[in-house]
Amino acid sequence: GTMQSTRVIPALEPAQLASAPEDLDPPAQRREFQAQPPSHSKRSSVHSRPSATRSPPRPHMDVRELDDDRLLIEHEHGHVELRELAPAVFITRYYGTAPVIVVDPVLERFDRRIAEGHRISLSIDATDLAFFEAEFRRRLTDWMRENKAKLDDVHLLFSSRLVMMGAALVNATIGPNIKGFAKRDEFDAAIQSAISARQAVAG
Repeated sequence: GTMQSTRVIPALEPAQLASAPEDLDPPAQRREFQAQPPSHSKRSSVHSRPSATRSPPRPHMDVRELDDDRLLIEHEHGHVELRELAPAVFITRYYGTAPVIVVDPVLERFDRRIAEGHRISLSIDATDLAFFEAEFRRRLTDWMRENKAKLDDVHLLFSSRLVMMGAALVNATIGPNIKGFAKRDEFDAAIQSAISARQAVAG
């Protein structure tokens, strides 16, 4: 519920960091946690009841490569699908919520292509996205700002005002890089032209 999400966002106090999941730390998160003194003894007393370990805010995430070359990221309140339609032409679909933990596996894919010398074309299908954490938007915005020179226009398909407002905030931060679409066929056409542009260059 909303109570938990408000607890998750200000995760800055050492006590809260100590209760971060150890089983799943992506490397970027692990670096942040090392800055804090280890306080595991405190942790066991806080979570003395067995039921506490199952309840949020313990984000859990399962990242899998599927046969059809999709990257599937499943978490407690939804999932993300990442597909590469042509070299460095990506589409990500968000279902349910978008917690900050899903950012790393997605950006890892983009960074790999940038390292190989590609420009990234990114399209985001957010029609099934109900909620995103503020930190999720911040991490994505930071990445876009850092890689602006390597990033073509980002296409965003949305059906909710929340997502539209998020996109407007990102645009205000990094310049007009996100093109919003309310109609799927226009969104698909934009993706198709991105693919055609790549093929023309490659051919």
